[in-house]
Amino acid sequence: MVSSQSFIEIFENSLSHAQGNYQMVILQSLAQSNATKADLVVDLMAANKGKSEIFFNSHCVFKVLIRKNLIKLSKSGVYSLNLTKPDLKSRTMILNSATKAKKAYEVSH
Repeated sequence: MVSSQSFIEIFENSLSHAQGNYQMVILQSLAQSNATKADLVVDLMAANKGKSEIFFNSHCVFKVLIRKNLIKLSKSGVYSLNLTKPDLKSRTMILNSATKAKKAYEVSH
């Protein structure tokens, strides 16, 4: 688990634009609440018209975020932010960071 400030630094310094806005969408969703992969896929499809459920279910973005130590997957299949202190302040900071990065990505593409 990481602190919210470390989390944001890792996230902002390791964005892969090869993965479109996928990382940012997942982090935005998880900053609001924990979610299953199915829930996150719905959010990804809403933000990326034309991409299918099959595409996102098999996409590596989930593994990438786990490998970066930004999210974790519980045994019950629920994803959450990998924070030492997942309080409202931390979640809000991460939501703002992910939203800012998503907007920057959309402007550049």
